[in-house]
Formats: sequence, C-alpha cells, structure tokens
Amino acid sequence: MGKTYRAAIYQDKGTIDIVEKQLPDVCGEREVIVKNLIATICGADFASYVRGDGDAHMLWSGYEFGHEMVSEVAAVGDKVEGVEVGDWLFPNLGYAHRDHHRMATVGGFSEYLVFPDFSLEGSCAVGSKNQPSAFKLDKSLGLENLCLIEPFSVGTKAAFSLQPKGKTAVVIGAGIIGLSAAVMLKYYGAEKVMILDFSEFRLKNAGNYGILTCNPAKENLDAKLYGEFGETYAYGGKKCGANLFIDCIGIQPSIDYFAKYAGYGATLSIVGTHDGKDPTFPANSVCFNQQRIVGCGSLGMDRCVEDICGLIRGGVDLAPLITRRYPLEKIGEAMEILKDTEATQKVAIVYGGEEA
Repeated sequence: MGKTYRAAIYQDKGTIDIVEKQLPDVCGEREVIVKNLIATICGADFASYVRGDGDAHMLWSGYEFGHEMVSEVAAVGDKVEGVEVGDWLFPNLGYAHRDHHRMATVGGFSEYLVFPDFSLEGSCAVGSKNQPSAFKLDKSLGLENLCLIEPFSVGTKAAFSLQPKGKTAVVIGAGIIGLSAAVMLKYYGAEKVMILDFSEFRLKNAGNYGILTCNPAKENLDAKLYGEFGETYAYGGKKCGANLFIDCIGIQPSIDYFAKYAGYGATLSIVGTHDGKDPTFPANSVCFNQQRIVGCGSLGMDRCVEDICGLIRGGVDLAPLITRRYPLEKIGEAMEILKDTEATQKVAIVYGGEEA
C-alpha cells in the first residue's frame, strides 16, 4: 500500500480537522486494511460536535472517529482467514482495533483503516472479550441498507429484549433509533406500533414503514392513543392499552408520557441516554400497576446483524432513511444540517460519490 489517506479527526465543539495519514507499505500478517465506502453520522458524533462533550460519548479528542460504516477489504495479511480483497465488512466497534475504548472512534470518517489481529471468529455473547473484528456482509443487500446496521442494532436490541410478539407499543422519538426500534418491533411480531415526534418529516418517514404516527404538538394525543390502543383503568385513572413504551429521546417528557398513559403491567424500555440530570419516575404507578422499567436491551451483535439483514432481505428498504450525503471534506456541513430535523433523518459521508 504505502499511500496516504484523508482522515477526519474530532477535536472539540465545532472542530473537526481533515488530515493526511500514511498507510503501511506492507499489510501485517494478522492485519486487514480496509477502504471505507460509506459512514453515517451517529447521534453521539453530532452531540459531541455540537456540545464539545466527546468524552461522555467515548469520542476522544485527537482521534479518527465514526463507527456506522461499511468497509471494503483492500489488503489481507498472510495469516488472516475468511476474508479476501473486495469483501464488504461491518467493523465490530470496540473490537475492530482490539481496543474497547475505541467504540466511537473506529474511523468511519477516514478513507482507509488498518485493523490489527483480525479475525472473523469469536463469541458475541455479552461480556465476551474474544469477539470478531468484523462481520462479512452480503453485497446484494445494498450499500446504503447495510451502513444502517449499527444504528439499527440499538433498536434491535431494545425490541428483541421486550419480546413484543402479539403486543402493542408506543415509541417516543422518530430519530433513527426510534425508527429502528419501531421497525424491529414489527419485525419481531408486535401487533401495532405508534411513534411520537414533533418532526413531520420524520413521522412521514415512519409512516412509510407502516408505523402509526402522532405529532403531539398538532394532534390530540389522548384521542390517538385511546383510539388505537383502547382505554383501560389502573392506579392513576384512565390509561391507554399499549403494552410497551420505548424512550428514544432521553429527556423527562418521555418518562412523563409513560407516567400518564401506561397501564397495568406496562413496560418502559429506556434507550435514549439521559445526559446530566436523572429523570423523575412515577414510583407509585410502577408499584401499584406492576409496571417494569428496563434498560436498552442486550443482544449479541452477530444476531443483530443477522436479523437486520433478514429484515432487508425480506423486502424492507432502509436506504430512504439516508436523506443527505456529503463528501468527507464537507463533514462540518454534514454535522450542521443535522440540526434541522425537518430536513434530515440520517446523514452519510460517502467516498467517491456525489453530494446529495
């Protein structure tokens, strides 16, 4: 190899540098060198750029960053098995560099990367240290579908852990995580799913996947929830009949929706991270209504990849969720456009492609 490549380096609030880096002349015997094809911007990338709080998201100043990517194998070490030049890979976050602290600094916003001690073998069980470096992808599923594996894995874990078959659900937040949770709830057999958000643009996207929608700023939320999920009565008075609630926005109003509308035996999954002050929970309702509050879910990344690919293979096209594309040199502009929730769902950095 021995060539130079461009890499985006996160520095601080509003500051990303594009630098030239050097690839090694020879691929190490246990290394794989990849060329990134596309990478989408994560909410943590965006938050770090807007607020300068990268450390809170494991996005360290001075590092290459980006972790929602599809990479093409450019060179393979002599002792690496199972991959060849031209294969598409989804790098396995903290295991691609064999450094768990690099979960958010994999390097999706770099043209090339070198992955050490590469292996497709390993266990994805929770707590396993011997995880695969990456997952090989089926090219026939499409580049823009496949680059959404990482953000969709978050919603996949939440949906799977709730065992939603035959149940009904309310998802709060129609960003990519909320949409992924809603889509995967349906994939796992939920009977009815509604998503709440103030962005008409994002709600329209959700509707395209057969998800019920409500904008509480413009519609009567009581009427929509009771009309779709029925009325029930529990401690606290009239409630809606939805079984599951998923918080995908990470702010107090999400908990307040659960407190107001969740009935007997309902479950709240907290997927959105509550930065700063911890939220206030409806303790008496949880107590007397036998409700559950659970985390964001746990599922091995191998199963996440398998199920998301199964979703795509079954005919669900995720590519329309990428609503803006930018070349690497315009990554700052790509970050800025994400502030407009009426114009963006998911923003991608594309290598060798045109801006759109």
